[in-house]
Amino acid sequence: MFGFDVNGSAQSDDAILWEVVEEHLDEAEYLLEMRPRCLSSSSYTLDELDVRVEQRLLAHIDGLVVGGTPVAERLLTPAICEDGAPAGKVTAAALALLSGMHADAALTRIVAALDDADPVRRTGLAQALRLAHEPRLPTLLARAVRTAQTAGTRAVLLQALAAHRTDPGPLLGDTLASEEPGLVVAGLEAVAALGRGDCVRAVDAHLGASDPRVRDAAIEAGLVLASRSAWQECQAIDARPLPSDARRILLTALLGHPERVRPYLDDPALRCDTIFALGFGGRAGDAVTLLSLLHADDDRVCKLAGEAFCTITGFTPPDPPPAPEPPAIEDDADADEAATLPPLEEDDLDADLVPDAVDELPLIDAVAAETWWRAHHGRFNDASRWLCGRIFDLDALRAELYGAPLRRRHALATALRIASGGRHTVATWAMARRQRTELAALASVRAGDLPNRL
Repeated sequence: MFGFDVNGSAQSDDAILWEVVEEHLDEAEYLLEMRPRCLSSSSYTLDELDVRVEQRLLAHIDGLVVGGTPVAERLLTPAICEDGAPAGKVTAAALALLSGMHADAALTRIVAALDDADPVRRTGLAQALRLAHEPRLPTLLARAVRTAQTAGTRAVLLQALAAHRTDPGPLLGDTLASEEPGLVVAGLEAVAALGRGDCVRAVDAHLGASDPRVRDAAIEAGLVLASRSAWQECQAIDARPLPSDARRILLTALLGHPERVRPYLDDPALRCDTIFALGFGGRAGDAVTLLSLLHADDDRVCKLAGEAFCTITGFTPPDPPPAPEPPAIEDDADADEAATLPPLEEDDLDADLVPDAVDELPLIDAVAAETWWRAHHGRFNDASRWLCGRIFDLDALRAELYGAPLRRRHALATALRIASGGRHTVATWAMARRQRTELAALASVRAGDLPNRL
């Protein structure tokens, strides 16, 4: 069997080092599984994501592409068609197909795989369609979405179109009128990405949806379209809020009204979400509250309070002292320690031992933060909003989108999208090379270009 690599030269099965190719797929899978954790990390910046993850990822994708048709048929197509494969492997295989085959042939295979995919495989395929850098892909997606066989496939294709900021045209109206929640969410995401002002009534019709995914997507799309109804719904949190209200709490603070979310600090179920939101509210008075929370008994509360304090004030914690070497353990101590461990049959083998984004936040030295605040609080007035020690304006927002930890950039990109009515955005989930292009375009934006108040 012969195929052709990207340069057009013949490539036979015998000439391919299959162990090497499979290693490329395994490594690409690993990096794609690692990438979402980096995107929610407080220690990764965009440059670090690019150098430490994405350049390696793209090199492994190239290693899959160079094998041409034999690799596509024997390794990549089965990976996207068989249920049970990890999402990262499916994404890697689909990205390689989109990079190496003709884009229309690759998309045809991916759409066929979507029609009967299990949730994990669907997630992997959807991620590939969002991340792929193929100039013809948006046009091909617009064509494919009109003929999609299932609502699930149509939703994935619409979300991919929204990710590539491509208008699906009249199909959007039908999507917003659908009774399938996943399809409606995809349509609302497209409205938010494109700023489709003609859809404001259709968006407002979903503000009271019982499905929180639909409601939150409608609120966000409505805020982009400057819908007064969406703003009212955003703030209409019940006296007994639920964890599903977390997104509305963040949006309310992000749009400059942290005073409306402060009461939720007293709700144990929403305390952490509220602390995170207050960091983007940007008020000096909240910085004082956050300082007091650095003494909380709960480490997660302390870590989030430290992060939010830094988001408002720009305080840079001193580097922690190096951890001391662990003491040597004598043999009899080893025996004592082993005696305290639970029996293997009592151990929870299903427990998630991977720390989440909050666990990975540093604990800030409360005394150091309080000392810094006493020296600097005089330059912060509570009438203004603050972002990392600067007035919260377009210049400060632009600077943070360039250099902030990846974890904080998603909310800031949402603020930009809402303030600009969907005209300007930085896709903080996208590959670094695309984000740099969007950041470069943002350099020419002026405050007068933002129709909605920042």
